[in-house]
Amino acid sequence: MKTSKINGVGVNSNINCDNMCNLKTPVTANHISNVISKTECSKLNGLHLSLKNANNKNEDYLAFNGSKNHTGERDNLYSMNGTNDEDEETDDKLFDNRYTNDINVLLRGESDNIFKNYIQAIPKIQMYKGILLQGFLVPQKLIKGLEGLQIRPDDIIIASYPKSGTTWTEEIVSILYNNGNLEKIKSKNLIDRVIHLEVGRPLFPLTFLNNLKSPRLLATHLPFHLLPAQVRDLKCKIIYVARNPKDNAVSYFHHHKIASFLGNYKGSWDEFLHLFSHGKLVYGSWFHHVAKYWEESINNPDKILFLKYEDMKRDLEKEVRKILGFLNMEITPERLNLLIDHCSFESMKNNNMVNREVLPIKVFDFSHTKFMRKGIIGDWKNYFDETQNVEFERIYQQKMKKIKNNLTFDFEP
Repeated sequence: MKTSKINGVGVNSNINCDNMCNLKTPVTANHISNVISKTECSKLNGLHLSLKNANNKNEDYLAFNGSKNHTGERDNLYSMNGTNDEDEETDDKLFDNRYTNDINVLLRGESDNIFKNYIQAIPKIQMYKGILLQGFLVPQKLIKGLEGLQIRPDDIIIASYPKSGTTWTEEIVSILYNNGNLEKIKSKNLIDRVIHLEVGRPLFPLTFLNNLKSPRLLATHLPFHLLPAQVRDLKCKIIYVARNPKDNAVSYFHHHKIASFLGNYKGSWDEFLHLFSHGKLVYGSWFHHVAKYWEESINNPDKILFLKYEDMKRDLEKEVRKILGFLNMEITPERLNLLIDHCSFESMKNNNMVNREVLPIKVFDFSHTKFMRKGIIGDWKNYFDETQNVEFERIYQQKMKKIKNNLTFDFEP
């Protein structure tokens, strides 16, 4: 039997997973894929893996004709894929609970080549209850098990669509739960203070969640319908943060480029905006995601606090006070001032405990940009051309008029 060596550990098709979990230095996903693809081992997500060069048999799908960066000429694929109201209705049904969980079935029935290319570029992409999810770090067994997760009354869920201010809000809430004492959190990584629901620990992730001490601070990008049943029943409080969709789209575009688990996106801005506009991305539609949490917050304001990124940028102290009131907490004025300074964008960007530059697994390629990039309102103007903006505004107005209780966003600083 042929045996390879990774960091001195012999590897073959009958590999002992415990040996693999003892590896101390990064191993490329190519090596893992080529050497141990035949193993059935749920422990592999605990390895110090580098997914940067993840092997993808559909690599040829990454060659997009006419794709250039946002500052150069392009084919305007986004505008070429404009939709009418009937198409919008199809988009609304694309990611609901009735849709297939089988990626292959989805691909066979899909006529949108931009969407097909996107799916085929993401390593081990999966779909659950109609929502696309990354494959690495998000075990489907964990996702299915979350439905029955036992929720405690003092749990706090921080939820958002990706790149809406999640990390920012997590840091604020974590500090508040340490009574505003920055000394208690300054040397502890944020990922160990606020635990993401769907990003599994190496071994027994559900047991890990169940064994966490109260109060548990939990974060998620899952849409409302994929939250644990007891969270949907509002057995605990939820803090939701949303960002205007134009800036959100730009930030998520760059996130895709640096995230190995999202395939280090090679497509154009044009193509990405097309996908974002029609909810064809990991975690689904921005419109659906935001709308459901918004409506639940209106109906249950004592259980769900709905924050906006733009409000936090303009007056962080005011928004922190909202959080304090929602959580029935108090901190001293001195500690509040220290928190506001600590949670400024520049401070957060340079803080290795929150900026994802110190992680047990290498999942980001920071040669393109940082995890925390600009943090401003209105950066979308550097990306949207006139045609794209007109078309997105059409979709935005059409979608937003379906959302109850007059949800609006600011697009200007």
